[in-house]
Amino acid sequence: MKNEFVYLEWKELFGDKGLSNFDRDYEEQRIRDENERLYRINDLLEFQMDGSFSFLKYVNSIEWLKYEDEIDFSINPNNRDVPIENRMKGNSPYEGKNRNCSNWNKRFPIPKKSELQEFLKKIDFEKRLDYNDFIAFYKPFHLNQNWGIYLYVDKIRNLAKRKWTDIKTHYPQLSEDYVYDLVYYKTYFHEIYHHKIEMLATKLEFSFRAPVYGDKFYKFYCGTWGTDFCLEEAFANVDGAKRCAELMEKKYGHKESFTIDIIQKYLLRHASKGYRVAYEILSLPKAEISRLENEFVEMLISYSYEELHGNRPMDIHAELYEMFTYKLDPKINFKNKVTFLMPY
Repeated sequence: MKNEFVYLEWKELFGDKGLSNFDRDYEEQRIRDENERLYRINDLLEFQMDGSFSFLKYVNSIEWLKYEDEIDFSINPNNRDVPIENRMKGNSPYEGKNRNCSNWNKRFPIPKKSELQEFLKKIDFEKRLDYNDFIAFYKPFHLNQNWGIYLYVDKIRNLAKRKWTDIKTHYPQLSEDYVYDLVYYKTYFHEIYHHKIEMLATKLEFSFRAPVYGDKFYKFYCGTWGTDFCLEEAFANVDGAKRCAELMEKKYGHKESFTIDIIQKYLLRHASKGYRVAYEILSLPKAEISRLENEFVEMLISYSYEELHGNRPMDIHAELYEMFTYKLDPKINFKNKVTFLMPY
């Protein structure tokens, strides 16, 4: 099914209902970085998700502009350890120029805040740095004709370059190719998770015959983004790490638990609000991780039902969601088109 068909059919069914308060210039604004630098589409790549694609070989084949290697991507020295109790004091939604919630100016209380607080109490937090490092994004088909995964090649390359410098000191047995693939595939699978969430909303739209993603799921996301309540980003990191670890074992022979540990230490421990919650979640047993994700799914569905019908639905125990086995089954699957973005 072509991307354009999906977008047009959804517009035919639901129009712009539920999107009036959200981004209208999503297409244009997300092809920029936080410094307003313009990007161009460099390549459209189709590949099998079997690890045959090498990100290191790809970036080495590109002729980079001289100034690209002179950009300082170091962490802001003004950052400091931020205790979890202080993280929750931030306002929401986050107002910035490059986020998908940036043009939504109406503020509202964080949805299901009390439930989110209870959820976070189950996680044993540590003090970590607080900074942002956005290197990719997902355009949902509810909002974009050219929907899909978009990756800033220069940002992923520079992040991989930094991590290779850090990792090889402590793990000299690891190859540069492994580290570059680690950063690339973890990012890639993270973005697929946002697509999975959109597909969950789509399943509900088939059942409810009403828009769910635009003014329910998307509203929930915007209401929590920029805080540790943003569980979609946390579980996107969890799922991204798990899928990447599976692929790294097939391609390089390193155990999944080893790759998960590397991702936790070097990619998640110092991530920004919401994203960093994955660090602790991945330290839990697999059954507990699954249960927590099911709680998050129930929270999204319950919130959407209440927004649609005006009353809270019957609560469903998280364990029952084990029967809902295809709740996060993606349309993006084994053969994918990835949009690479390069700076002008």
